[in-house]
Amino acid sequence: MKYLCIKIDMTTTPEKIKVSLNNQNIHANVPEFVEVVSNIYHQYEASVYDISQISLSNSVWSWQMALKDIQPSLIKPIRVLDYGAGTGFATLQVLQSPLRALVKEVVCYDLSPAMIDICREKMKAFPHVAFTFLSDVTGRSKLAEEKPFDLVVTNALLHHLLEVESFVQHIRQWVAPSGYYIAGHEPNYNFYVNEKLVEATRKFQQYKRLRQRLTWRYWMHKTGIQKSFHDLVTLTNQELIKRKLIVSPIPRNYLHKLVDIHVPFGISVNQPWGEIGFQDTKILRWLGNDFEMTGMYTYSHIKDGLADNDLFWRKRLQKLRKQYPHDGADALMIFKRKF
Repeated sequence: MKYLCIKIDMTTTPEKIKVSLNNQNIHANVPEFVEVVSNIYHQYEASVYDISQISLSNSVWSWQMALKDIQPSLIKPIRVLDYGAGTGFATLQVLQSPLRALVKEVVCYDLSPAMIDICREKMKAFPHVAFTFLSDVTGRSKLAEEKPFDLVVTNALLHHLLEVESFVQHIRQWVAPSGYYIAGHEPNYNFYVNEKLVEATRKFQQYKRLRQRLTWRYWMHKTGIQKSFHDLVTLTNQELIKRKLIVSPIPRNYLHKLVDIHVPFGISVNQPWGEIGFQDTKILRWLGNDFEMTGMYTYSHIKDGLADNDLFWRKRLQKLRKQYPHDGADALMIFKRKF
């Protein structure tokens, strides 16, 4: 089996971003700018997040298996931290798993107040749990005062962070001895260097584009009969210009890349900046010697959430899962703090 060869580029991600977006004249330092862009984007996305993130549904099985794996080690009432909680997906996975009876307290933090508002509403279904909801930079400051947790979860978070290594090293303070950190729904480096999976994804995407051209909705948009509403990229650019953080709109592909820094453009390893997905060994190294990796689940072996809906491609997907169990495009990783 052939794997793609990756050239090492020692230029830092902030330096690459400055070069790529030079024409936009960013009026802020890069780390702050990236955080602002992500926050604005997710504020607008909050109301449609649960229906727009099709690939999240593919992660449910992995979450439930991971939580089942760690249950025997968590025999007392536990405290949970959901960092970057969004609309509450990871917390719901915990509370809908066998761990539910053990959970006594959950702290949900997200930079976006709009996301946390939706999360708060969902958690009203669990009156037996003591919840704390924190948001924006004020909430982040309060979180620093919390004692360590038995379980820390993040879902689809790490790939949004510019300084992901620093964050992973920082999160260790919130994991109690013998506690767990689960990093869910993150891009998997192994997929992007697996030529067979990349080619299968390309073929499915070509097939999907051909099928879309047979729909009335495609031609309504194509001919201009049906107008598109402002999308998230347009809204985010408008807000950035309004705040005088940029002088001209950021191109669509680069704005998406700013939000999903460590998710490769399409399925190419030739990236303007960021990690090419994550390696489990690298995250473990960032966590430090007092952590060990206890499990990993991967899925989306064809990088498109719609592949499961087509009979032919579903069978193809099943074969790829068996052939390359560790190389799915998305991954969930389980780490335990030893001491």
